[in-house]
Amino acid sequence: MKDNKKMEILSKDIAKQISLQHVSSISLSMGSYVWIKQYLEAKIPENIVYNIKASLPLYDIDFKKKLLNNKSFLDKRVKTLLCTYDSQFEL
Repeated sequence: MKDNKKMEILSKDIAKQISLQHVSSISLSMGSYVWIKQYLEAKIPENIVYNIKASLPLYDIDFKKKLLNNKSFLDKRVKTLLCTYDSQFEL
């Protein structure tokens, strides 16, 4: 079976579980964002929002520029972007 077909089957199974469990948000890593947009988003209710663990460190001097160029930042479904920050507390 082709990978695309497998992804379609997987996304349908996940969408079914989302419906059964009455999910209101999905938490994911930045790496999963493209897959969600490509395979899952069209199969889930529009009111479901995303919480993403971003790979953008807050201490980066170009943080704002990188954030504004990040597709997930511009996505209305993204409610939370969790960014890393190096500290003694490992936030």
